[in-house]
Amino acid sequence: MESLTLCNLSIGYGRHVVGAQLSARVAVGGVTLLLGRNGCGKSTLLHCLGGLLPPLAGEVRWDGGALHECTPQERARRVAFLLTTRPAAGSLTVQD
Repeated sequence: MESLTLCNLSIGYGRHVVGAQLSARVAVGGVTLLLGRNGCGKSTLLHCLGGLLPPLAGEVRWDGGALHECTPQERARRVAFLLTTRPAAGSLTVQD
């Protein structure tokens, strides 16, 4: 069965770590909640899962393979989420 796995994942911005050594397995076909207080790293984790932000350490695996090794097209077939803010238009290419 396919699954999304966090392997000792550390997330944050620069030297500011908001989550360290996160490990979890999320099976396909269920409902998963991501709960926490403001500023605890929920959005940072989602950005990392979507490939918008690189992990500080560790890795995200999808069905046994490292997600960061996927091309953007492969990642788009496996992971999707809806941002609550628009990305800066200046960073988008025609292909995006």
